[in-house]
Order: sequence, then C-alpha cells, then structure tokens
Amino acid sequence: MKIITWNVKGLGNLKKNLSIKATFRKYSPDIILLQETKKPIIDRKSVLSFWGRQSCNWMNIPSSGAAGGMLILWKSELFEAITSEYGIYSATVKLREKKNGNLWWITCIYGPSTNLSKSDFWLELNDIGNLIDEPSERRGISTSLPQLSFHEWITDFSLIDIPLPNLQFTWSNFRENAPCSKLDRCFVNPEWMLKLPRTNLTGLPRPVSDHCPLLLNSSLPLGGSPLSDLKTCGFIIRISR
Repeated sequence: MKIITWNVKGLGNLKKNLSIKATFRKYSPDIILLQETKKPIIDRKSVLSFWGRQSCNWMNIPSSGAAGGMLILWKSELFEAITSEYGIYSATVKLREKKNGNLWWITCIYGPSTNLSKSDFWLELNDIGNLIDEPSERRGISTSLPQLSFHEWITDFSLIDIPLPNLQFTWSNFRENAPCSKLDRCFVNPEWMLKLPRTNLTGLPRPVSDHCPLLLNSSLPLGGSPLSDLKTCGFIIRISR
C-alpha cells in the first residue's frame, strides 16, 4: 500500500495540476492526503484534473475562502469508506479493503498557525486519538489539558514518527539563504509497525508548492491475506505552517 501526503498550497491552476498529476502517475499512490487545497468544493472534474482517475472516492474539508482545505482520496476499487469524521483541523476516514476486510484509520491534520487557535487544536487531537484507540489501549488521556505539547500528545497515544532518511527538511520558501523546516511528518501506531515492519517514508521531489510530497510505503501488497488479529491501524499526518 502506498500513501502520498502533500501540502500542495492550492489546487485549481491548470499547469500546477498537471505537475501534481505527473507526480501521482509516477508513484501510483493508493491513498492521497492533500493539505491547503484552497478549494471550497471538490467535484469529479477537479479530481480528474490533478489525479486523472475516475474510480476514486474522497472526503473534503472545504477551504475558508482561499485559505486551508484538506482532502483525502482513495482508489474505490480497493477501499470502501466505513465512517468519516470532519474536524476543523483534521479529516479522518476509516477504510476497509474490499478483498480481505482489513481496516485502516487514515487521518490528515493541518495545524493552526496562530496561538489563539491552539486550545481548540489540542482538544481536536485528543478526540482523534480517542476515536482511533480503544480505551484499553490508552494510557490515560485528559482532554482537560488543552495546552499539552505536541510531543506529549504523541507519547500519550504511543505514536511512532516514521523516519525520513533522505530529507532533513520538508519545507523551504525557495529564497536565497531561505529558512528550512521539517513541517511534514507521518505517524503510525505500534500495531501498524507490528504488522507492517517494513513501512518506510520517502521525501519526493517538489515540482510545485514549498512543501515536499511524502510517500509512505507499507511494503504490503493490497488484496493479500487478511491480517487476522489486526483490529485497526492508526495513521496520523501533521502538517503545520
């Protein structure tokens, strides 16, 4: 299974969408997570312009004017959506593989850029963790602590930050002596790594946007034998400006 996540900094420009489509064609993802779509509405014509697939489904968090927006897309011949949760800073979908019934939680997170919104952001992160984890598998999360750090949240929900060996930074503004930062990350739960220990993350070339797309490869062919003792797998992505 292959997943691409990418802060595209806007969809809609034809030339840009063709570049995005070329990336998807080259790496052939099964699931795509996009941040900062800057699109209030996503229809099939829009999807065709940047993915080129008829057989797909998606969930969309609309942008607020020309700001924000998140989108999760998946190949409809491989997955069906069981449930979905729409947040302010996140989109979550539970997918079932059609051939073997394996279940996957996929969450896209786009964090706020101002401190004024951080309290609501932490509360939403806790809601996501409680949604994916079963109570018996948690170490006691208190939603009465909205200001806990992001690292504390990762620890409390036992998330694993997938290493990105080929890139030190995922964002830069293209200027001379430009600032650089690792803003884009992928997290999975221990159950994912137990069943898919060869999961790896690669930073891809960025034909557009100031963020690099990331490719997560589970090294597991879809449609194989079911993972009989696998209840759910949590997949968390955090993108922040």
